Amino acid sequence: MPELPEVETVVQILKKEIKNTTILGVEVLNDNIIEGDAFSFIKQLKNKKIKEINRKGKFLVFHLSESIILISHLRMEGKFFTFEKENARYNKHDMVIFHLSDNLTLIYNDTRRFGRMQLRNENDYLSTPPLNNVGLDPLEINDNDLDKLYQKFHHSQRTIKETLLDQSLISGLGNIYVDETLYAVEISPFKRASAISFKQFQDILRESKRILKLSISLKGSTIKSYHPGNDISGSFQDRLLCYGHKDLFSDKCSHRFYKTKLNGRGTTYCRHLQHDGEAKYLIGINGKAGVGKSTIANYFIDKGFAYISADNIVLDLYQRKDVIEKISKIVDVNLNQNEAINKKLLREILLNKPELNVKIQKFLYPLIYHQIEFISENSKEDKFVVEVPLMYEAKCDELMHDIIYVDCPLDLQIAHLKSRNANLDILKINRSYDEKNNRLISDYVIENNGSVKDLKKQLDSLYAELLKKNRF
Repeated sequence: MPELPEVETVVQILKKEIKNTTILGVEVLNDNIIEGDAFSFIKQLKNKKIKEINRKGKFLVFHLSESIILISHLRMEGKFFTFEKENARYNKHDMVIFHLSDNLTLIYNDTRRFGRMQLRNENDYLSTPPLNNVGLDPLEINDNDLDKLYQKFHHSQRTIKETLLDQSLISGLGNIYVDETLYAVEISPFKRASAISFKQFQDILRESKRILKLSISLKGSTIKSYHPGNDISGSFQDRLLCYGHKDLFSDKCSHRFYKTKLNGRGTTYCRHLQHDGEAKYLIGINGKAGVGKSTIANYFIDKGFAYISADNIVLDLYQRKDVIEKISKIVDVNLNQNEAINKKLLREILLNKPELNVKIQKFLYPLIYHQIEFISENSKEDKFVVEVPLMYEAKCDELMHDIIYVDCPLDLQIAHLKSRNANLDILKINRSYDEKNNRLISDYVIENNGSVKDLKKQLDSLYAELLKKNRF
């Protein structure tokens, strides 16, 4: 749906193209677009001059002669196109056609047919529906409005994102610009509006103004089908830092963006930077086999954290019929052994054909991801330690609020594996592990190269830091 910058861009284009022209006639091709009687709509607009065009929130407002106001909302797919009469391009989605002076034709086109037009009077159009319930937009808000507006936010029991989307409080902001604004100020979309401080409220307004102005200068965001005029596209989508960035890394930290639903609306945010409204907290542990991940997980378990293990998830998956069949197909060998995968045979195959491991991982990663997400969201627990050896490869980093990378010297790694009778072949299978990169982009690095006492000292320091940051 076009938001403030897109609607403002349409206003600016229409001003240049049709301001001061006269409506000679109107064709209504779909009565549902018009509020009230279409015949009366046509009659009232005939021979009216377009004196001015502006915007109220996401509504287009045409100021006509004889104090008539035409209000238009584009909704999902509405567009206005201006043509010289002889060059007009018509199609089946044209809903209303305005024949103008100066040999011009204005066409309202709406693929989804959700747009609406209605007539009002200049004297009371702001005090009657639909504009009477449209709040100030960020570009209209000044210092005199702050206290009163903040009190409305402070008394809201909804999340900050839901509150910002409420057009009766602040108009013009939709899904795109709310996600962008909250990322800019590093506030979780799930944080309650009532918990927003006055300083944070000021930050939200400041950043929303900055983002909206920049978008207007770039003619808005052309995502999917928005076009503000004939053969014109916006380019702010190339400047988006958060919206639509699922699977991409934040430009501020090493975490991938997470996308979920908030009251039915797709919501993209960084769980590391925008954690202050999260009901749950997940700290992830990654590193090669035998470096001490389980020891560190046990430390957090002793602190009251619930435990999620990717390895345990895989073991469960290995007992699913569909998974057994899929992996057997990948390696072209029947791996079914008593309704579970023959892990010994699978290991032997992967040692000889390591390229198959990549295909298996590509299949398993989304299953691991969604299982971690499901367990954490449906558990009564509010904090989790999540052990995922291939955290970044499986893209599970976007589920985490903080990530620990664990490392230790090779001799100690081998000793750890031998102490638990683990097969050392795992070292060969995991050669593709991107140790350098994963170490670099994790939030914390634990060097497990000394005694258990040394390790606990590092963990105590890390835990104290997390408490200081109010992470849980």
